Amino acid sequence: MATVFQETMERYAAWQGDPEGEAPAYPVYNGARVVGLVDLFPRFFGQLVVFPRDPGGLGEDVSMEDLPIHVQSSVGLVVNTFRRRMRQLFEVRAIRHEEGYAVPDHPHAVVFPAARGEGVGLYQPSALGELGPDYFTGMQAMLTPPVEETRRLDQEIELNYTLLDPT
Repeated sequence: MATVFQETMERYAAWQGDPEGEAPAYPVYNGARVVGLVDLFPRFFGQLVVFPRDPGGLGEDVSMEDLPIHVQSSVGLVVNTFRRRMRQLFEVRAIRHEEGYAVPDHPHAVVFPAARGEGVGLYQPSALGELGPDYFTGMQAMLTPPVEETRRLDQEIELNYTLLDPT
């Protein structure tokens, strides 16, 4: 039995790049331990989701705070990378909201740019309307970090696992 995240990434790996159809995922960070994707159901322009690749507890309800500290910390490194990028690109702060309670066995963080007081929009219907592939590929291109920043992030995450993983 695969998690929702695993199924999404398997569909993405098998996707042939059909220009007429939408991709099943739009990665902005595809690390060995953590992944960031453009949110397919955004409430905010530029909204992303960040997942640990292996949250453990298949089929169980797991919250971010239930994960080992090295996993929490690694997700935090990726989230903060995107919060900084969003602040630079959109000139507003970026908010981290932890979710996954409705997605058994896969907690994730939602990251989105919003001015003070706008965060409540996360709990309201999206005002963005119908979004096509151009939105998703545009956000992917805009928010994907430069290669050197991705390498640095990969190294920091591996250091987290080396220092904080007791196994």
